Amino acid sequence: MQQAEEQGYEFVETRDELLQNLYIDIKNGEKLLGLFANEALAPELHRGETEEPSLAEMTERAIDVLEEDKDGFFLVVEGSQIDWAGHDNDAAWAMTDVEAFEKAVEVAINFAEEDGKTLVVVAGDHDTGGMTTGSNGQMDLNAQVLQNVTATGDYMASLLNEERSNISEVVYNYSSIELTSEEEKIIKREQNASLAINKVISDRASIGWTSYNHTGADIPVYAYGPQSHKFVGFHDNTDLPKLIADTMKLKFTY
Repeated sequence: MQQAEEQGYEFVETRDELLQNLYIDIKNGEKLLGLFANEALAPELHRGETEEPSLAEMTERAIDVLEEDKDGFFLVVEGSQIDWAGHDNDAAWAMTDVEAFEKAVEVAINFAEEDGKTLVVVAGDHDTGGMTTGSNGQMDLNAQVLQNVTATGDYMASLLNEERSNISEVVYNYSSIELTSEEEKIIKREQNASLAINKVISDRASIGWTSYNHTGADIPVYAYGPQSHKFVGFHDNTDLPKLIADTMKLKFTY
């Protein structure tokens, strides 16, 4: 904190501090630094239990500060835990963090609509987990199951006792799912209880997964604003920074 302040940063650590009516004069070299956790921020499912701001709130505050620079600005906003949720095949975690990212995109689009000179590009570097709708031979999605899930599978697994005799209680408390005896046996015998819990929830929601890792699936790219037409079509992911640099009239060396 002391080092940041010595270098001209206004340092904030909580949601309330970030959202306070604090003017950052970037024309005179003032800067804003927000560090809200010792390590990773909480998953969106648990964000309300912390003092951390949402992705949308961080995006809006960043735009508020950066738009004071009349030369324009470049802002990167990452919804990183969508990837982490995919690695865990945790459908509820994935969907709530996608929703949080969507709200951040909405903030950016609203600004771009009003500003008229801002390009917004939404892209991912890869797919993770290979989420599909329909599993175990079921064609109909039952995604409403996920609306009752209030914790990640990893968190639920952390609450299991050594004998895992409280599986049904923990899963019900955080998902409203009453486990069958077979589902309980599966979670009890699997080495990774978190993945086992996530599979049960995904199966109940009729959501399938193909991997615990990155996949080769094509990733959609969305663009809004001036020169957004340049992003239409199929692109190698390494083309995106070149396209962005071109729209900003920057010389891109590679």
